[in-house]
Amino acid sequence: MAAQRSLDDQIKALEERRRKIDSQIARLHAAGRAEARKRDTRRKILAGAVVLNQADENEAAKTRLWKLLDQALVKDRDRELFNLGPRAEG
Repeated sequence: MAAQRSLDDQIKALEERRRKIDSQIARLHAAGRAEARKRDTRRKILAGAVVLNQADENEAAKTRLWKLLDQALVKDRDRELFNLGPRAEG
């Protein structure tokens, strides 16, 4: 009987270790996803800053950018950021 109890205790201890390790793995995966989102956001901000700067300095670039924005932005709140009117239906 004592041997069986010892095996049960060992199994329970290992299962608890596995739960803790699974939890640590999940936290690390979540941290990796969060870091990837931060990097992606930073890339978009920097790329946007470069493009907006070009648009400020070059009228042709500004025209192309505004045309792209007018075509791509569909939500009113997004269009308002660039002083674009409501999207034309059609």
